[in-house]
Amino acid sequence: MADSVIAVAQDLAEIGRLVDDADLDTALSRYIDRVVATVPGCDHAAITVRTTHGPEPVSTNLPAAVTENSHRPTVAVGPIGEVLAHREPRYLTDTRTDERWPAYSALLRRAGLRSCLALPLPAQRAQSAAFSLYSRTPNQFGTVSHDLILMFTLHAGTTFDNVTTYHDCRSLIGQLETALDNRTTIGRAQGLLMRHHDITTDDSFTLLRIISQRHNTKVRDIAAQLVTAQDNGKLEPVLDALTADLSGR
Repeated sequence: MADSVIAVAQDLAEIGRLVDDADLDTALSRYIDRVVATVPGCDHAAITVRTTHGPEPVSTNLPAAVTENSHRPTVAVGPIGEVLAHREPRYLTDTRTDERWPAYSALLRRAGLRSCLALPLPAQRAQSAAFSLYSRTPNQFGTVSHDLILMFTLHAGTTFDNVTTYHDCRSLIGQLETALDNRTTIGRAQGLLMRHHDITTDDSFTLLRIISQRHNTKVRDIAAQLVTAQDNGKLEPVLDALTADLSGR
């Protein structure tokens, strides 16, 4: 048993590792597959987040009849909704006899499911997320699989955070690269204006801003027009067109 747990932990660490071609959906889907393959009696699993529109499954292998949007109100008042609201575990032992969430129990019964364990996902970057396991057998998730389930939950939360952080960082890097490109382009355009009009650096930027306002175009786009025109040997006509109505300012 110990060897198998170690093997699973190593596999989870590999799944959670940040790699260039891994996105959140892919990483969490791999978790779902591993949970179903490893936890005794687990037939389905899901990771659900709370949104303004209600509970939203971000990764699951549940039947579509359980996850379709029309069932969001039912999910919201069931054990998943309570986990998202209170960040406390919920265990639906038997959908035929447990009377705490009758609508949700009926929804699961129609899909052939008899028990459900829902746990709060310890993800710092998600406002509220739940990790849930489902079985066709009642009273399935007892103490035998409890530690294994907790390990999956902890790793899933870490992966949720790590992959989201990775993509946030990639997005930030892209934004910084764009900002640097814009700054370079604006600097080149200022140089062109300084040479053409024999003006200072400050005055060249002021002129760019005035052209931008007159043409209702962003400064970076005006700068890009000037730089492109210079590269194509057409700076004079483009500059004349952009500044034609500024002679009387």
